[in-house]
Amino acid sequence: MFFILTKKRCTRALLLLSACPLLKKVPQQSQRIYNSKMLSIPNNFIYTLLLTFLSPVLLLWLLREAWQQKSWAWLNARLGKTTPIQADIWLHCASVGEVNAAAPLVEALQAQGKQLLITTFTPTGQQQAQRRFANLPNLHIRLLPIDWAWTVNRFMSHINCQQLWLVETEFWPTLITQVKQRGMRINLINARITHKTLNAPRWWRRLLVRLLNEQIRDILCRNEQDLADFRQLGVTNPSLRIAGNLKWCDTPPADLPRLYNQPYVVFASTHQPEEIELATLWQQHPELPKLVIVPRHPKRGNDIAQQLSKANITFNQRSITPEQTDDIILSDTFGELQAWMAYAELVIMGGSFAPKGGQNPLEAIRLGKLVLCGPDMRDFAQEVEALIPTGVLIQTDKMNDLLNQIIHLLSQPETTAQKATSGQHWLATNQGQILETYYRLAEQTHGLS
Repeated sequence: MFFILTKKRCTRALLLLSACPLLKKVPQQSQRIYNSKMLSIPNNFIYTLLLTFLSPVLLLWLLREAWQQKSWAWLNARLGKTTPIQADIWLHCASVGEVNAAAPLVEALQAQGKQLLITTFTPTGQQQAQRRFANLPNLHIRLLPIDWAWTVNRFMSHINCQQLWLVETEFWPTLITQVKQRGMRINLINARITHKTLNAPRWWRRLLVRLLNEQIRDILCRNEQDLADFRQLGVTNPSLRIAGNLKWCDTPPADLPRLYNQPYVVFASTHQPEEIELATLWQQHPELPKLVIVPRHPKRGNDIAQQLSKANITFNQRSITPEQTDDIILSDTFGELQAWMAYAELVIMGGSFAPKGGQNPLEAIRLGKLVLCGPDMRDFAQEVEALIPTGVLIQTDKMNDLLNQIIHLLSQPETTAQKATSGQHWLATNQGQILETYYRLAEQTHGLS
């Protein structure tokens, strides 16, 4: 999906227009005429107009991002500057999750001798791509430019490639249009549609449908629900089909460091206000092991620390004090989540007790951990439905129920370990089949040798 600031600003701009007092004074019949005329305007024109309208905001955001990264080269990359690149396949991933999802396919393609270009949009995605793929030969990693016509054209003028594979929900109209005009084949892999997209403004949905039906060659979905979502959106592309979820196919690193030598439980990829809610309950039970909180966005670390301090909760903030002396550890550092999960007693998935749709439980299960989550796991509904019967995933409705489950599971370590192992076996069986099927489909579709 196109980058979050742009999306929010575009939506707000449309809402402001619709809420304009002058428009409210227009008779209802005239408003219907106005709305019908707005819908008659080409959707790509509305998108281009909004990008132009938001250019000052985007430029300020780019300058802020470059300052945060301490690099003017970052700004140049956002404006399309790059060196000449020759590649067989170009994969674009939005952020960390998409990079991890594409990793098994990247490794398989690289093993076939393919030259690859990997682009990401977020800084964390760029860092993760460097971490995951830095040692692979014949592979280039770049930052995707802003979706202005001139920046995309500047970037594309240095790219010599035949195929672009977009991972999951990366719909950039200008990029897709220019890539197609240059004769490149575009495929959407591990494809899904978010709830926000299904409820987006009509002009945006119509633009997406046109791109997906006319510009995208193959749409390879994760599951039946994703297929139904694309059809609900209005996609009629004959190459829309299911190929399985690549996120089930990743393998954990073999050399994860042990960050702490005492028992602990990890609260992974948390969102506001999950941290303060569980930390408050946790301090009421001194018999529990340490709680390690790993926020979904490490930059929230200072805000979380202020909340914990105001509640008189003792904790260590890892970005400031690496020594772990208190009962709660706030790990607001980048790239350590897998290492924390690898040696945890239990893993709790964040984003599931806040209305965020949950986080991917498969990484923890792959590492041999039993996982607990809250009621909102809508973004991983298929995984939840498949994993709960195995016992490796336990879903609770409230924080108090979560705490009771943790106390119970910690009192039965052998049973907990058996459930975690069964989850590993289930995942290994399924991921092997998915990767084989997915890559076979890719070979048939794209003529890979």
